[in-house]
Amino acid sequence: MHIRGVRALKKLIIRSIAAILAVVMIAQIHIIEAEATGAIHEERQAIRLAHDTFLHEVIRVTSGGLLSFSVLDIPLNDPYLQVGVFNSQIEYGLKQPLTTLLNQQGALAGVNGDFFGLAGRHSVSLGFEAVGGHLSVHNDLNSSNNESASLILTDHYALFDYVRPEIYLTLNGSAIFDVSMANMVTNLAFPTFLTHGYFTDTSCIDERLGLSYKLVVENNFITSITHHTMQVPEDGFIVLMNPTIFANNSHLFYVGQVAQMNVSANIDINAVNAAISGSYRILHHGEVTAAANRNRARHPRTLMGLNAANNRLILMTIDGRGASVGAGLHEAAELMREFGAYHAVNLDGGGSASMAARLPGANMSLLNTPSEGAQRAIINALGVINNAPVGVITHLEIINPNRYAPIGIAQSLEIRAFDAYMNLIELPAEAFEISVLYNGRATENGFIAHHGGWVYLQVRLGDITEAVRYRAIEIAEIIPSVANIRGDTRLNFIGRDNEGRSVQLAAESLLFQANLPHLGEVEDNLFAANYESRENGWLTVAAHNARAFIPILLNPYNDDIYGLPASDLASDALRRFGMEAAAYNELDLLFYGEVEGYQSFYQHGVLTVQMDSAQSGLVAQNPLQWGSLNFDLRFSEAETIVIRMNHMPLQFSNTVEFGLFHRLLREQVEAGRNIFVVSTSGENSFAYTWDGIRYVNIAQYYGLFTLRLTPSAIYYEVGER
Repeated sequence: MHIRGVRALKKLIIRSIAAILAVVMIAQIHIIEAEATGAIHEERQAIRLAHDTFLHEVIRVTSGGLLSFSVLDIPLNDPYLQVGVFNSQIEYGLKQPLTTLLNQQGALAGVNGDFFGLAGRHSVSLGFEAVGGHLSVHNDLNSSNNESASLILTDHYALFDYVRPEIYLTLNGSAIFDVSMANMVTNLAFPTFLTHGYFTDTSCIDERLGLSYKLVVENNFITSITHHTMQVPEDGFIVLMNPTIFANNSHLFYVGQVAQMNVSANIDINAVNAAISGSYRILHHGEVTAAANRNRARHPRTLMGLNAANNRLILMTIDGRGASVGAGLHEAAELMREFGAYHAVNLDGGGSASMAARLPGANMSLLNTPSEGAQRAIINALGVINNAPVGVITHLEIINPNRYAPIGIAQSLEIRAFDAYMNLIELPAEAFEISVLYNGRATENGFIAHHGGWVYLQVRLGDITEAVRYRAIEIAEIIPSVANIRGDTRLNFIGRDNEGRSVQLAAESLLFQANLPHLGEVEDNLFAANYESRENGWLTVAAHNARAFIPILLNPYNDDIYGLPASDLASDALRRFGMEAAAYNELDLLFYGEVEGYQSFYQHGVLTVQMDSAQSGLVAQNPLQWGSLNFDLRFSEAETIVIRMNHMPLQFSNTVEFGLFHRLLREQVEAGRNIFVVSTSGENSFAYTWDGIRYVNIAQYYGLFTLRLTPSAIYYEVGER
């Protein structure tokens, strides 16, 4: 293979690894029947965020394409959880990203909310909204038809309804002045009410919109008529209007006049604590609505729903316009019903679709992939605050950044303790008792694996235990984070075995020696250089049986190093170069040529699966191939599986699909199978081993993959024919 091709492959592999590592440790694969849910293949993870509050993250192969979505399932009757609407705490009407809106009030999780105007830094939600019992609404809402359905939350019940408000000002108990909006400030084209729940004063409005006139009303009496910046009274309101409207109506108002704000609707307005709106209902009494069935265009979606008992809130975001194809509203309604919704409403979607949560022991983080590449600034959010006080410890969690444990090298454990509401309880490391149940021994804050295979260990705190397992691997190669050292340098290391499995190596578990010794030393992952030296040498890094040598270049005029040893490199345990002809009772299986359609066959103990990825992906070519692959993997007893396809999976146009494919095959490796993925493309033949999976490419016109079966082992070779 040409050097340029090798470098390109390495870059592609590194990008793919980076894209997958964030989710590779926690994924669990579940295969469910296509006719029941529309899923051909699915990977689902459930995370408890608080007592009886769960986050579900799903990647699903469907007949329509790859679908990624997240679901929040929140109880409404939990006294410690407060579901509400979140606006900017800097300035009302200021659009901000979801994570900012949630963080400002210490929320646990939430999604983007109502539709709004995209132009400018400020806007208002287009539907009915309530925060702490204070309302934001306009007179024309749903006046002609049902366009904006609202979630209504009170002390005693939750429901969806189409709110039809009526808003006006009465003067002296009878005269009506048309004030058509409450707490909605756009361009002052219409008079609006301001209440203390939304505004403390008018400074932000005055600065943004210029001159306006205010009727300040306290205890139902006008106490001031002015154009100056004013405080919004806690026991009253302000009527805000532009100079033209005020000039035309100023004769109607005077200080001391009785003035009352009147807001009524087809619901009990006074009972509402929180409310937020979207567009129309897509699920009503468990049935997909006609409006949802009319909208089948695939887009990113955000949805809110209630279960049949109206005591659980279901929030969902569906990614689209990228790796995930998005969903039509009828599909979105079906997904909401699948996750327990009996009623559902479509919130703002597209580039606004976003979900964020505070994962256990972590900061607020965005969970989905916005279609515009970053969070859009939005007008409001719907979410939940966890007000539970810190309680007694109910469970432990072992933070497992590595699937693997290096043999003979100490691995430290990060252990966290939580109460029932997932409040993190800080404890010193010595509070936990670590015991290795099989294949290893415990250390002060971790363990050491003795030999290959699984390591089973347990962490105990009083009567509470948590168990975890690691695959022990023999480190054959140490990969430093830097190519050379030219001064004080932060160092990190990855260890790799001959099966392409990698693990982060803690610096305290490694041995370091500078050659020459006076060049510097390593302490706490930092190489401290001796700047007085003007010599070059190298740093030896040792991990069990592996060695790596990093150049130390302190001579500013010369990079030459004499006697630098060669670092140990991992090599594929099954790959052979220049295999001789098969001996008696040995057998070669040869693979080359094009792939067309899905086929599978079993011969000589090897299951060969042919998958068509001509469109740079299995889903793009034919997503039903995923179902066929699952069937063959589930029911075949073959220990060796060769999957042939047109393109190297690392080159799939959809990196999410490649991650799904890789994790499925890694499960097969962990079950003891030999997995080969053989593609036919390009002019170069090469092989790369990752997590025990052999990714092999054979040149399109003259490449050859040979799999040799012997009575005791298997080998492979990549060559020419």
